[in-house]
Amino acid sequence: MKPVDLDTTYTVQPEDTLSQIAQQQLGDQQKWRQIRRADGTRFEPIDHPNFGPRETVYCTLKIGERSKPGYGTGEDFTTASIPDSPLTPFERQVYEFLLKTEGLNPLVNRQIVEPLLEHFLAGKAEVYQQGSNTALADLIENSKPFKTTFAAIELQLHRQLQAQVLDDHLQPDQLHIIIPQIAFKSLDSITLFAAIGGIQGADLLLKSFQLEGTGRYSAQLWIVLYDDFGLDQRDRYTPGLIAAWNLQHRGSAQAFIHEVVVAQETAGNLILPAI
Repeated sequence: MKPVDLDTTYTVQPEDTLSQIAQQQLGDQQKWRQIRRADGTRFEPIDHPNFGPRETVYCTLKIGERSKPGYGTGEDFTTASIPDSPLTPFERQVYEFLLKTEGLNPLVNRQIVEPLLEHFLAGKAEVYQQGSNTALADLIENSKPFKTTFAAIELQLHRQLQAQVLDDHLQPDQLHIIIPQIAFKSLDSITLFAAIGGIQGADLLLKSFQLEGTGRYSAQLWIVLYDDFGLDQRDRYTPGLIAAWNLQHRGSAQAFIHEVVVAQETAGNLILPAI
């Protein structure tokens, strides 16, 4: 087996666009979301990506996802459900106060959760990204639910690589990993429960891959978690959540997609076919 060194780095050239880079490096301009910064976050929006000449980006390979992703389409995104009963300025102030006081457990890490609340209250409805170097990504990485999920990812990755090697056609871009559901309960982490809860989608991106002639391999991965930060009818079970629901469905607050990137490395040994 010949050694493999898959490097997804690309140096941006003058006049490059995301679509052009995706077409050139990934063979499909629709794969522009796989082009990532050093912290794993993507460039948004596609027509104003905010990168410069000579900047290094990563044209990652998408090798897995959560089955039936549904982020950005659920009931959390239903707005203006009571159009005839908008909030008065006084009601808005009261509900915002309740959300920021009653809505947060005293044990929650406010430095992580409060920026999400401010984004929600601002009503921007824009994607909120957090890279692999953030406090939330670190908290996720060290949590039991994530470790359990990543162990399942590693097992699938190893088995699929082994099958490819034994069939003598190693093709990392043909890997397809099913990411199990991840849910953070209050007993796991009060902060993760408040900031994410259960995810609505996930992608597995391959940043780099190396295979030695001995069968030893290593890979750098980004796991991108997608969460709908918003409320539907079922979420109205505490004073703080009732306040948030009213701010969204009767006021100007808006649900948004919350994306968090967690960086991981994995390695293993493959059995090479007999010569």
